Amino acid sequence: MKCIMLKHDITRHYDMTLNIALMYSIRYTEFETEEGYVLSFRLKEEINDLRTFTYFQNLLCYIFNTEPSNQNYCSPDTQEVSIYTIMLAFVDRVRSNYDERHYKEVIRRENKKADIEIIDSMPAIYKLKNGDYTLTPTVEYINGFYIGEMPAPENEIQKQAITRNKNKRAVYRNFNFNDLYESCNLYRAFCNGEQFYDMEQVFHIARNICGAEKGKQHFLDIVNNQQAQNGFIQSIHWKEILNTIVKDEIPIVPCSQCEYCKHCQHSENMLSTAKPRKTEIHQTRKNEYYPIEEVAQELNNAFEQAVNAQEQDIYIIKAQTGIGKTHTYLSYMKNTDKPLIIAVPTHNLKNEILKKARDMGIENICCTPDLDEYNLSDDLSNKINNLYAIGAGEYVLKFLTNQLKNLKFTDTDYINISSYLTALKKSLRSKGHIITTHARLLHMKNETLDNHTGCNICILLQIAQYPAPSHQLLTL
Repeated sequence: MKCIMLKHDITRHYDMTLNIALMYSIRYTEFETEEGYVLSFRLKEEINDLRTFTYFQNLLCYIFNTEPSNQNYCSPDTQEVSIYTIMLAFVDRVRSNYDERHYKEVIRRENKKADIEIIDSMPAIYKLKNGDYTLTPTVEYINGFYIGEMPAPENEIQKQAITRNKNKRAVYRNFNFNDLYESCNLYRAFCNGEQFYDMEQVFHIARNICGAEKGKQHFLDIVNNQQAQNGFIQSIHWKEILNTIVKDEIPIVPCSQCEYCKHCQHSENMLSTAKPRKTEIHQTRKNEYYPIEEVAQELNNAFEQAVNAQEQDIYIIKAQTGIGKTHTYLSYMKNTDKPLIIAVPTHNLKNEILKKARDMGIENICCTPDLDEYNLSDDLSNKINNLYAIGAGEYVLKFLTNQLKNLKFTDTDYINISSYLTALKKSLRSKGHIITTHARLLHMKNETLDNHTGCNICILLQIAQYPAPSHQLLTL
């Protein structure tokens, strides 16, 4: 049940119908039938039970002062209208016909006739797990030969695991509307007094702002400052509309339904975009994707530029995971006489790359040792970890050398420290390719780099978090 059909007397109501539709942005399509003209309203939400369908049909009849039609014509997808827009338009039309003191009682009285659950004056809307929207869920009952329906009790609703689209409106306290102005294109256009020909977008703003502390008054202040800009906005009873949004818990509209959705960086809704909660994480920048072949070629070009540069320096190539960094420099190392120093984030990755290099037949290659593999005593390990923790990693080698003076030749720590220092010295004096870690590279002495005279030093990273203030940066 996507389309509601109403009778349309174009000789009496054409101008009135058009003005009402424009005022609330209630889109419809007009059809000519054998019985006369009809209006077709295509609902944005999915409704598949007759009682809910009839309820919103009656609301539209009241708004447009007409009667239902039995014709079956459907508007195109581009002419959809939300059930919440219909509800707010209905409130405004009733308020136009009754004074401020009595309009709400009229709404309550009419809604009670439909035997539905009322929150304040408007009905509770439930969203079922299959995506359908409905009024109070019902259960069947049998009375003799008659099968009828009655509102489901609360425990039956819970048993059926029905998700209710009547969310308690979380209030954003200490909300900064200046942040909203900077982050939301729709709100900024509204504040600047731009013409809004789609009132549904203004309802979108109202339903969001009412979720912020003092949001109702803030919205009214903006409307009152726009008296000359938009006649339709001024003709709506916003005080009653905003009260309905809050007291009847009309849900906040997601940014996905905004006309600026594809033109700004947003979160779930306007409020969470301007003020994410402590437990919320949202993406503020849209990812840009490129063909893997194109990115791999750019990586090769950047690598060639680094290794063939005239100046001996440190070159950082920033590249993401999975585009062939390892394959690029291993292929180069296999076919060149120039020795390279390759720095990677971890010892595990360093050992993995060493194995791949040897599997490719690269023989003149070694890697710096990992101290954790030499099984030092807990006392020495704790002292070394403390040095790294306070940022004194460059003193670890000096600390280990001093420890040798205090240990016996037969001590396990002496043997392990000696083995580590010997392996480290051998790897750093190598004139072939060296694979090391970022931390070790930053503490390498000049004489180690001098062993690689005539070559460039390339560092490939996933994220450029490692400082190289005096070196060239190639960003991919």
